[in-house]
Amino acid sequence: MRGLCYLALFGTVFLLTALQAAARSRFRDVLTGGSKVSFSRHSGHLAGWHPDSNVWNEQIYPYWKRNDVRWKNCWRGGKVVAHLSNDGPTLVRANVTFSVVLKLPKCQKEDDNGDIIYDIDCKNASSFFPGQYVYNWTSWIAEYGWFNCTKFSKCNIFPDGRPFPRQMDWRHKNFVYIWHTQGQYYQNTGRSSMTLSINTTNIALGDHMMVVFIYRRDHQRNKYIPIATASGPYTVTDRIPIYVHISQKNNRNTTDNVYIKDLNVVFGVKIHDPSNYLKNAAKSYSWNFGDGHQSLSNSPTAVHNYTRTGHFSPKLTVEAIIPVSCGSIIPTTLSPATEQSTTTK
Repeated sequence: MRGLCYLALFGTVFLLTALQAAARSRFRDVLTGGSKVSFSRHSGHLAGWHPDSNVWNEQIYPYWKRNDVRWKNCWRGGKVVAHLSNDGPTLVRANVTFSVVLKLPKCQKEDDNGDIIYDIDCKNASSFFPGQYVYNWTSWIAEYGWFNCTKFSKCNIFPDGRPFPRQMDWRHKNFVYIWHTQGQYYQNTGRSSMTLSINTTNIALGDHMMVVFIYRRDHQRNKYIPIATASGPYTVTDRIPIYVHISQKNNRNTTDNVYIKDLNVVFGVKIHDPSNYLKNAAKSYSWNFGDGHQSLSNSPTAVHNYTRTGHFSPKLTVEAIIPVSCGSIIPTTLSPATEQSTTTK
């Protein structure tokens, strides 16, 4: 088994070396647009990612600058817009998930086979081909499928020469997504929407930038055509992201943070942890209600009765004790604090 792994690695290195002679562009040159503005970087390696110093094959994956006129003709019937989002802010060592959704021109949609068709239900007067194909990629599989392609250096490969993964639904994935952050890149194929999760253990605290380039198949010219790019910030923090909702019975307007004395005020705490990193953590909620009263509880909900009028600033500290295996160098307590003003009358 170890010998097989060695041979696979050797073949990859050889292919990258061959590509290096054919093209000089590197991933960092393409994915940063040649800009001298440095993206946030960290010495830690992201699992499954590769250094952006690798060579980019511009013969198969052409790169166009933002004002290049070829962008106007990269997609039939209009312009494709990529919307990039993430579920941050993200607690360090948790996973951050990015989502990309391609907004196709009006009256176009992706069918079950991954082909792009004109929507038969669209009532747009500018659509003259309801139900017909915009891109019929399925019809090209006979020539460019895994077992029929005779030009392995041009079929089903990423910009660095690595082959596409042979997944069961590979016929339906006609878009190539190239992600870039931390001086590294990741490549995958997908449909008109894509999600990607990365662990933040090796990412420095602070704000960072994610960039994604999207290409489509163009079998007629043995190339992949760029159709959209998107970028967006994400945040890695060591403070537990929390939200506090304050309510009071019969108080219909809580947006002004004014509440009635001698009537219970309910504080509800919600921890932002979409990757469930803190799922098995022991959490405690320490309250200082600002009127001389304090409480400590394992419940995310606290109830307090203010017995006098005035302006108060309750404070909350949430601690999460995370179980880890012996020998793991991970702090077990994270203690953020939040403060919010309330007034009773």
